[in-house]
Amino acid sequence: MPQALLPLVPDGPTPLNDRISVVCRDGRWTYFCGVEPVFFHDQSDHTSFRMFTSQLACQGACKQIEIVKAFGVTAKSVKRNVKKFREEGIESFYLPRKTRGATVMTDDVIAAAQDLLSRGQSRRQVTEMLDIKYDTLRKAINQGRLRELSQPPSQPHVA
Repeated sequence: MPQALLPLVPDGPTPLNDRISVVCRDGRWTYFCGVEPVFFHDQSDHTSFRMFTSQLACQGACKQIEIVKAFGVTAKSVKRNVKKFREEGIESFYLPRKTRGATVMTDDVIAAAQDLLSRGQSRRQVTEMLDIKYDTLRKAINQGRLRELSQPPSQPHVA
């Protein structure tokens, strides 16, 4: 006759399922598998939280919905973290965030563009001479980082 397994969750923690549970004491989350602690992190360490809960889901130790219910996080964030874990691994959670590339409108480019605009060059001519995109120059002008020559009003021809 098969014997029923008793839940192996220590007293006090919040169970995710019949094997995995968590407890937060003194600002530290501790994860248990049965009665043995398997991982811990500070309450403010969101990166480790995202990494370890994703690892639990990927290893089949718990379901994503169990993480959502136990911690009150969104299902979308859990799915996004699990996908990141599967595709990029543990280290991806600890890498610096990707940021935009270097700015095109450096101080040198702004100085050169302002010089050309002050000499009466058109926007199109400036972008071609400096090998920058037209929209980049347009935005710099709209933001006030560059100024165009004000064109004198054309005078009507008198015949």
